[in-house]
Amino acid sequence: MSDFDDKLLTGAFAEFRNEAMPRVKPVGVAAAYATVRGRRRTRTITTVVLAVLFVVGPVTAYAAVGHDSQRPPPSEVADTPTPQPEPTTPPATMPSSATATATTPPAAPDGRISQAELGRTTLEIPAWPSDAIVSGCVSGSVRFSNGEYRIRDSVAMNFDKVVHTDLDRDGARETVARLSCGDQGSSTFQVLAFDRDAAGKIRTLGRVVAQTGPIKGICDVRAGSASTVQVRVVDYPTPHRCLEPLLMPAYAQEQWRTYAWDGDRFTQTGEPTAFPPNNGVSDLTVTSSDLTFGAPDGGVRRGTMTVTVRSLGPGMVPYEVRLNLPRGLTLLRPDGCEVENHPTGSMAVSCDYPALNRNGSRTFTFEFTVPKAVEFDIVPRAGVWPDGWGDPEQDNNYTEFSITF
Repeated sequence: MSDFDDKLLTGAFAEFRNEAMPRVKPVGVAAAYATVRGRRRTRTITTVVLAVLFVVGPVTAYAAVGHDSQRPPPSEVADTPTPQPEPTTPPATMPSSATATATTPPAAPDGRISQAELGRTTLEIPAWPSDAIVSGCVSGSVRFSNGEYRIRDSVAMNFDKVVHTDLDRDGARETVARLSCGDQGSSTFQVLAFDRDAAGKIRTLGRVVAQTGPIKGICDVRAGSASTVQVRVVDYPTPHRCLEPLLMPAYAQEQWRTYAWDGDRFTQTGEPTAFPPNNGVSDLTVTSSDLTFGAPDGGVRRGTMTVTVRSLGPGMVPYEVRLNLPRGLTLLRPDGCEVENHPTGSMAVSCDYPALNRNGSRTFTFEFTVPKAVEFDIVPRAGVWPDGWGDPEQDNNYTEFSITF
């Protein structure tokens, strides 16, 4: 303690004695008891005074030195000063591991799935379009095994291309796969996206695009930029699932189109949304009447039939009319048509004709002779086919007819 504090305490004790001692004047035994009581009271008061002085002494001294003008005026009843605790700064509290874990978002599931794993998993497959080239392709919950789902004979569903990219922008990659349904001759396609849930189970995120309408084939898929996926589509059916580029028809148009996930479904975000007119392709259709023979005339029966070809566009292409007939018939006035007899008991007639305008049509009349009624076990058919060009809608390229004698 400083000399300044000692002087304050000494002065306080002296002032206390000067005030207390004149009052202590009893004599005798009573005076002794009074003296003892007075001493006890004095010790108690002294102790209290010392405690108060010990606490407020430095504060009072600080106020007395150079701060007299700031002291409040004295009151008639002295207030007991209340000590004020010094402000303290609480120590920094480090967050517990439990708190840190609670505020950290969980990591997104890893949605990278291999082609082999897709081929041995039960997956939810969206419905195939109604105009799918191949019939019988299944949807819903499908269990793949050994890389495929067998439908019949050589027709199966399988994944033949897989890429990985962050589609939903959660920091983890998802899986995009091309699913084919068909055989080496013809196939139909869907491009699907897959992810994993929090438990690691594979779930179908959605369908990116399907082969339908003007899209007649899907030949490739790749990861795009900015959480997108790109799909290579063509406007003409391609054999061998597009896996052999050399078999791609020269008249097939192809485009890379970009798709993005909006949280609910995939939408196209870039590249052309439609194919331009393809002058190398035309949708040709054929209809025919029955071939009816009349009564014999001079030992010969004559019969006629008509075949009508229509062009629905978009291109103007030359075409060939084909007839499949039983052997024994003779075509009159072939007009450039070729006739070929097959060992199987049938004959083929093929005639080349120039292109038709779009929505144009032409009707041909064919006349045959036969010496007598013939027996046959084939189905007579009439057909039309582009001569060296393409026709994406082949279901309407043939029709059946009857032969009567």
